[in-house]
Amino acid sequence: MATSHQYEQWFRSADKDGSGYLTSKELSKALKAKGYKIGRKQLKEQFKQFDLDGDGKITLQEYLIAMGQVPEVLHKEATLRKAFEKADRNGDGNLDIGELNPIFVEMKKYLNPDEDLH
Repeated sequence: MATSHQYEQWFRSADKDGSGYLTSKELSKALKAKGYKIGRKQLKEQFKQFDLDGDGKITLQEYLIAMGQVPEVLHKEATLRKAFEKADRNGDGNLDIGELNPIFVEMKKYLNPDEDLH
């Protein structure tokens, strides 16, 4: 799970205009950049959940409070989606052998040579 400091860094990078709060447009762009798949209706609901005082803006404090409410599984899915998108170099939505090979080469560096993968 991310730390409060990491959440704050993410918030500040999402706050493109430096206003100290996030608009729904900034939130949408930031979530998509992190690999979250979110539709307009979902975004509206998410924004309402984060905007605790209902003023149409998400402050850092509201964001930090709300992050405790987001299920961990959504963070894991977003992380996996972002990794997949990075590996899918041609952007076709599939991983072919040429795209998988570098992943396996990288994974091999971290495997114990005594482990049997069969």
